[in-house]
Parts: sequence; structure tokens; C-alpha cells
Amino acid sequence: GLKLTQAIYNSAMIACLKDFKPEKVPELFEEMKSKGIVPDMINYMSLIYSYSEMKRSIDLMKLLTEMENSDNMKPNIRIYNAALGLCAKSSWFKKADEILRSMRKIGVFPNLKSYNLALESCVLGKGSNVSFQTVHFMEDMTSLGIKPDSKCYKNAIMSCAKAGDIETSMKYLDEMMTPGKIDLSYSDLAKALEGILSACSRCGEW
Repeated sequence: GLKLTQAIYNSAMIACLKDFKPEKVPELFEEMKSKGIVPDMINYMSLIYSYSEMKRSIDLMKLLTEMENSDNMKPNIRIYNAALGLCAKSSWFKKADEILRSMRKIGVFPNLKSYNLALESCVLGKGSNVSFQTVHFMEDMTSLGIKPDSKCYKNAIMSCAKAGDIETSMKYLDEMMTPGKIDLSYSDLAKALEGILSACSRCGEW
């Protein structure tokens, strides 16, 4: 019969994700382990993506912790960004902050995509800490020498505006529109302006 291998399970897991059947991936992952097949990084990546699609945050964070504590399967930047993608989809800005902190502890440094996803998690976030967390992400990335792009500014402006922090959103708008500072996307600018106008309307400032 056919000998089951990592590669075969990889193909099966990826097929499940493409067919919009993420719930099958954890089953395949456990099956391969029960057969004594050691999962590789692609298997773990598929599992992370399946948890992200199903919004299973507890399982995802547990898996990240297991990988961080392992000797031979440390999470890489793609694994962390997949986890941050779940935070972005679910507006979990506090979990995004936890992930950014934990990845640096094991020597994996966030990149521009990491911070874009973290900032995106703030856009629909709720609570008084949204604006504070947004500013923290922006300051954190610049402290690492990562230059915010047009999308970062759009997400930061929309997050602060939605939280009622119009002053900070206007500050980021000024930076975004500074000639030569970034490669400005007019689509991002339009969304940022829409966020500010909507916030001003709610606050009765305009």
C-alpha cells in the first residue's frame, strides 16, 4: 500500500485549506502523529492557518507556546504572521501585542507585515485601550527601524479615529501626507479621511 509521509500529509492539509475545509486539518495533524510521523514546518503552518480560518485562538496560542518551548520546531516569521492574521481578522489587538512580544523573546523579529497585521487588529477593536495600543505598535515598529507604509498609516488613523482620539489620528494623517515620507496610496488616504470624518461627525466636531 501507499506509504504515508510528511509530504503526503502536507498535500492533504493544503488541499483541505484550498477546499475551505479547515476543520479537517487538525484531524490529519493528529493522525500523522499517531502513526509516528513527525510533523515538519509546513504541517505546522497548515495547522496554524486552519486555526486562523476557524478563529480558534486558544488552540492557536497553545500551539505557538508548544513550538516556542520545543527544541527543534521553533516558530518562524511566517508562523507568527499567520497567527497575527487571526488577530487582524478577529480584532484581537491584545493578543497581537502578546505575539509580537513572545516572538522577539526567541529571536524572531517582526517585519512590516507583522505590524500591518497588528495595526489591522486595532481597526475594529473595542475599548479605551485601542488608541494607546495603536500608538504603541507605531512606536514599536519605528524603534526597530521598520518604516510604516501607507497601509500602516491608514490602519493607525482609522483605529485612533474610531476610538475617538481625533488628535492622534490627525497627527498620523499629517505624517502620511508629508511629501516624500512614504509611497502614498490614494485608496489608503481615502479610507483614512473617511475614518476621520466619521469620527468627527460622531463627536460633533464638524
